Amino acid sequence: MQKISDFLMFMLLFLIVVSSVGVAGALTVGVKEGDWIEYQVNITGNVPAEHNSTWAKLEVMQIEDSIVNLTVTSGFEGSLPIIESIIINLDAGILGDCFIIPANLKVGDGFFDSRQGNLTIASASQRTVAGSERTLISAATAETVYFWDQITGILVEAHTVTSDFNMTTQATKTNMWQESSPRLVIYAIVVAVILMLITMAFFVFQKKRFVPSI
Repeated sequence: MQKISDFLMFMLLFLIVVSSVGVAGALTVGVKEGDWIEYQVNITGNVPAEHNSTWAKLEVMQIEDSIVNLTVTSGFEGSLPIIESIIINLDAGILGDCFIIPANLKVGDGFFDSRQGNLTIASASQRTVAGSERTLISAATAETVYFWDQITGILVEAHTVTSDFNMTTQATKTNMWQESSPRLVIYAIVVAVILMLITMAFFVFQKKRFVPSI
């Protein structure tokens, strides 16, 4: 009986370890079908024609496990936009130009990019992106510093410096989070103050109404 008990205990511990490793190694896709994000692109220097864009848009078309099908539209000054279909595979490290990485990574976490090798999240910070306060995580290569939205894993900013050109890409619009409008906040405050004044006036009126006359 003791041997059977020891064996069962061993198997239980083995299953716990295996399951925990599986969970730790799982790569989470943070975007969903229908998500989109737009960027403004600023480039200076001797830029290759294929990179000389002024804006770009990513649209999530289809998701299956860790595979994400994107439509990428690149806009150019004085010419028609170019539309491409790009497949992202988080398990294989096929990330395009680091368009999407696993969701909810933290400082010190690593991920694999088939073009650039292993990358490690170096920092996290709060920034306003496309009108809303977001937590951004960052990693860097020899030429580029990337910033992604932590929750979705979507690229929101990139700064590339080469011997020939400099390029900055920044997200300007998206449907993945609500824009925090200062005007809406002001309206909410005004409405709250008005409601408070009406309530106070009502109680004052009721108090005066029921005060007995002498």
